[in-house]
Amino acid sequence: MLSSRFKFDGKECEELNEFQIKAKKEILEKIDSGMYQFENINCPICKSDNKKEISQKDKYGLPHEISLCKNCGFLYASKRLNQESYNDFYIHHFNDLDIGYSVGFDESFKSQYNNAKNSIYPFLKDEIDFSRTLNILEVGCSSGGQYRCSRN
Repeated sequence: MLSSRFKFDGKECEELNEFQIKAKKEILEKIDSGMYQFENINCPICKSDNKKEISQKDKYGLPHEISLCKNCGFLYASKRLNQESYNDFYIHHFNDLDIGYSVGFDESFKSQYNNAKNSIYPFLKDEIDFSRTLNILEVGCSSGGQYRCSRN
């Protein structure tokens, strides 16, 4: 464990507003009821199960285990929601929890898309040859709205 403050205790690392508190409560209810399921994974880079736990919670005080692969040094979410649970989380709770107010999934996705289309893509189009096949690793992509506009 990196520090005792990263031990799962349900306490958030920053003050939450009313939307965030409500979203956190709803997420915890889904975890407690078994609607949200977790999965343990090995290192996504080298597939090793030799890991050191770094943190047991995220900044909101929700359970989210981060580990360091002792084989290759990659930091990753070693115990996380399964795909079905992540899908529900991003559709129903992410915006309220992350930005602290409700805009809805479609509106958030459209905002990301437009931001990328109007500012990120114009910046990159003169630097990157989009006519060839590209391999892009995007980390922390939220709902993925920025990725989808890269070829429009």
